[in-house]
Amino acid sequence: MLIYSILGMNLFSRIKHGEFLNEDANFQSFWGSMQTLFRASTGESFNGIMHDCMIQEPYCSNGDGNCGYPVFAPIYFTSYYLIAAYTLL
Repeated sequence: MLIYSILGMNLFSRIKHGEFLNEDANFQSFWGSMQTLFRASTGESFNGIMHDCMIQEPYCSNGDGNCGYPVFAPIYFTSYYLIAAYTLL
C-alpha cells in the first residue's frame, strides 16, 4: 500500500476533482492517498475513483495539467485491488 500510495501521489495528485475524487478522497498528500487506497481496498467506489482519474478534455485542461491518465488508471487501480484483495483475504 505504501508503494501504491507514493505512485498515486506522483500520477494523480493534480487531477481535477470529480464526483468520487474529491476533497475527502484524493492523492494530494501521503495520508490522503493512504486513506483513499484503504477505501478502495474495501471496495467502496474504487471504480468511481478510477473513472475520475481517467478524466479527459473537455472536462479538464491539458494546459493546467489537471487531466487524468485513461490508459494507466485502470492498470493502477485493478492491480492494486487484486493485490489488496488477495493480501487481505
